[in-house]
Amino acid sequence: MTEVPHLSAERWAGKRLLITGASGFLGYHLATAFARIKGVRLTLLSRRMPEYLQFVPDAKAVCVDLLDRASTLAFMKDEEFDYVIHLAGKIDQGVWPGVYQEQFRLHVETTMNLTDAFIDRPIERFIHVGSSMEYGNAPYPQKIDARENPLSAYGASKLAASKLVLARAHSENLRAVVVRPFLVYG
Repeated sequence: MTEVPHLSAERWAGKRLLITGASGFLGYHLATAFARIKGVRLTLLSRRMPEYLQFVPDAKAVCVDLLDRASTLAFMKDEEFDYVIHLAGKIDQGVWPGVYQEQFRLHVETTMNLTDAFIDRPIERFIHVGSSMEYGNAPYPQKIDARENPLSAYGASKLAASKLVLARAHSENLRAVVVRPFLVYG
């Protein structure tokens, strides 16, 4: 198999990466994949610090609650990153009183606090990881111009966070992109 140039070790060696939500499924597996690339300077950020994060080789694990704006900005003030991969959040497809408030806090408020820390800062890219749930029951295969139609608090809050990132990229020169992975399981 040929190597994809933008995923090559040469591209990432020496880069400073921040992965938020590092204690989650995607965050942990992404962290372990990047840890295998020699020379990557990896910082793993999580609201809680599970024991297994200490086993990611050569990574700095940091406990910061992104809902706490002051703590988020204080930590980011003295740190420099080339790439930020924002995965923090909580999947909850439930319907219960307060689910919308919780999901919007966990996705939109944390994204606002985090993007505030990187406005007017020299980063190569802020990568916001959205969700296929932003599309709801859209017909497959989905195309790049498919209309979002979330059907849950989770989908709506992830869409709002994605749109926030894209708006800030447009209006405030945040070097950002939104990715929406499909069929993630493990």
